[in-house]
Amino acid sequence: MADYTIMADVSSYIVKTLRTHMYPEPILSPNNIDISSPDRQDGDYILGIYLYDIREEAAISQPPLILSDKNHLIKPPVIYGLYYMIYINDFSQLGLKAPDLQKIIGKAAQVIHDNNSVLPETLQPGSDLKEPPHYTLPHENRL
Repeated sequence: MADYTIMADVSSYIVKTLRTHMYPEPILSPNNIDISSPDRQDGDYILGIYLYDIREEAAISQPPLILSDKNHLIKPPVIYGLYYMIYINDFSQLGLKAPDLQKIIGKAAQVIHDNNSVLPETLQPGSDLKEPPHYTLPHENRL
């Protein structure tokens, strides 16, 4: 089961992955990618990552209880879908033109598509997670 910090760990992993693959081209500094809210665009970053929705994944079948050892039953871990928005900070003082911003968004979509899963041990060393979390762009929000 994952630790309570798993959602923050996933967000940090996405930022780290984007920084790794988008620096030095098309973003000149890894600090220009940050976790932030789109309604608080006062920082000096270009690309923002925002966790805008968290949903319990009821469609995935889970047993009511699982055997933790020979004598104890426990509730299974809850599976959540985390929904992120990737956006351009319009108030950045970096003076980028519209074509540059479109390249940045395009590259971010490509990086997310190409790196859409992570081993649980990477997020939380020592955890007993069995399957890697996946992140994708929902069909209705794809570019």
